[in-house]
Amino acid sequence: VHINLFSSAGERIGYICLLDTAPRPGLTVPQRASLQQIAALVAADRKREQRYLHVMHVADRAIRIDGLLRIVSDAPSCADALRHVLTELCVFHGAALGRVWLLAQPNAPLLELCSYQESDTARSEADPPDDTERFMDATIEAIRRNQPQTVHPPRQAPHAAAAGEQPAAMGCYLCVPIWVQQQRFGIGLTFNTETWDLDLVAADISALATAIRPTLFRKINEERIRFAAHHDDLTRLSNRAMFQDRLRQALAVARSGGHGFALHYLDLDGFKRVNDTRGHAVGDELLVNVAERLRSCVRETDTIARIGGDEFAILQPFDGDPAIASGLAERLLKAIAAPFHIAGAVSLVGVSIGVALYPQDGGTPDALMRHADVALYRAKQAGRNTFRLYSLEPHGQSADRAPIELELHDAIERNQMSLAFQPVCAAASLRITGFEALLRWDHPSLGPIEPERFIPLAESTGLITRLGSWMLEAACTEAARWLAPVTVSVNLSPAQLRQPDLPDRVADILARTGFPASRLQFEVTEGLLLDDPDLVLRAMAAIQAQGVDIVLDDFGTGYAGLGYLYRFPFQGLKIDKSLVRNVSRDRVARTIVESILTLGDRLDLAIAAEGVESEDELATLRALGCRFVQGYFVGRPCSAHNTFALLLQSGTEQAARQTTDA
Repeated sequence: VHINLFSSAGERIGYICLLDTAPRPGLTVPQRASLQQIAALVAADRKREQRYLHVMHVADRAIRIDGLLRIVSDAPSCADALRHVLTELCVFHGAALGRVWLLAQPNAPLLELCSYQESDTARSEADPPDDTERFMDATIEAIRRNQPQTVHPPRQAPHAAAAGEQPAAMGCYLCVPIWVQQQRFGIGLTFNTETWDLDLVAADISALATAIRPTLFRKINEERIRFAAHHDDLTRLSNRAMFQDRLRQALAVARSGGHGFALHYLDLDGFKRVNDTRGHAVGDELLVNVAERLRSCVRETDTIARIGGDEFAILQPFDGDPAIASGLAERLLKAIAAPFHIAGAVSLVGVSIGVALYPQDGGTPDALMRHADVALYRAKQAGRNTFRLYSLEPHGQSADRAPIELELHDAIERNQMSLAFQPVCAAASLRITGFEALLRWDHPSLGPIEPERFIPLAESTGLITRLGSWMLEAACTEAARWLAPVTVSVNLSPAQLRQPDLPDRVADILARTGFPASRLQFEVTEGLLLDDPDLVLRAMAAIQAQGVDIVLDDFGTGYAGLGYLYRFPFQGLKIDKSLVRNVSRDRVARTIVESILTLGDRLDLAIAAEGVESEDELATLRALGCRFVQGYFVGRPCSAHNTFALLLQSGTEQAARQTTDA
């Protein structure tokens, strides 16, 4: 005899069976009532047990989720968080092998972020080669479609089983995707037996992934913010701030451990040509490819950074012979010299490298960066696409320049720089028509330092750009105070002319100082025209469009060629003092000067003769028809205060001749 058991919802959950050796025609009413009471008690007990199990299941799951959230939140990175999550899932579900995958792009290869392996499971046993391809396909499909995928082992053929062949060691595999922002992760678990209910495992992991996704989202955002603050967005290399921090760390480690390191400063040769002719997109792709080649040349302990534009820097620690710095520089030169295949065409660039070594080339970050920059400048002067070591400079020269090099960086902030102004006069009347601004450095302890000493140093260290900007603004500010409408000339260095924002900077200074562009002149030398003439032409055109004149200085020596006057749109020339010095007593010099003056008249150029130091020279130049002169005989350089006072006078010959040295 049996009685069915029903739940409160009316579902049959079992029955009570009564067995007796003697046959019975049926149960009496009291017996049936007793059995019904027993059935009710059993059903109630079963219901309480189910409720208890459900509560325990919910509690266990809440504890697991809380533990995972703590793991993810406390992990230093998203990769570490996923590694801890993977370990917990593998242990909980009894997986023999686990991996976390990243699919960066839909068609990109899978990237393994971390893995877990059961301690008593050999890798070769847990991951047989014949199943690897199927597992990878399932992983890619799961991550792409954002849907769990499972792989079961193929059924063993009957003849194989009859032959006693052992089945494959792997039982089954599943991959559950986790999408967090643009990141596409996948958690893959492999089991040694196929008795697992993969659907239940996948549901469990999916539910846990949903719970931890917001915390992972926050973790990824934190990492992106930290990464953006310390890395270059284009090349993914360290940026200048990160490099400076690594440089300080390298100095601390080197001082405590007695080790050395090399600082390589790199500048690409020919990158601007590629960027201008093929476009910025190709230029950006070229920089990315350059970064990859740089990575291939260094060790994991080295630091690579993009300092800005097409400039890079590398920190290379070493324990023994510093000659390994030269070895790395040679590898870098070879790597960058190989052709780059971008957008269906070949691009060629080179690289110039300057190397400074610790401790012999400096003991501070600023000193090492400056000296590496100096070495880079020498590599450029040596013909580019080569490298130079700062420490190979002759000791005496280095020792002589070291004090003023260190002081030069702070000279502007300490108000040690000033301007002197030398008059440019009309040759016939010696009336002042303009001034040339000259840079002066009055050091508090070393006294006045000659421009011949610190100007080349500023050019070699890259400080000339900063000094040139200060000089231009100071000259325009002072000249704006002058009552007479005379011009002011400012020398322009090659480094300044290579700055893409020079025209904008000139316009900004003119606007802030209120100085008319028509009264400003830039003086450039012939050597400047040899370096990237196309760049020079564009910069000149942008500056002249503002109304500023450009004059060719030191004409008649060096690389002088009439082709420059044809190609570059100058408004004037300055005859070099080496010709002026001999114009009154040397027939050849006089003939050359006369030819230059005739050429200037035909081309409508304003010609000035520099270095006039005697009355004979002035008389000869007047006789040859020279309209403007400059030199100690007609006016010495004077301070800004004396220049202002000078212009208050009548502008006669005596006024010009009354200038004093400055």
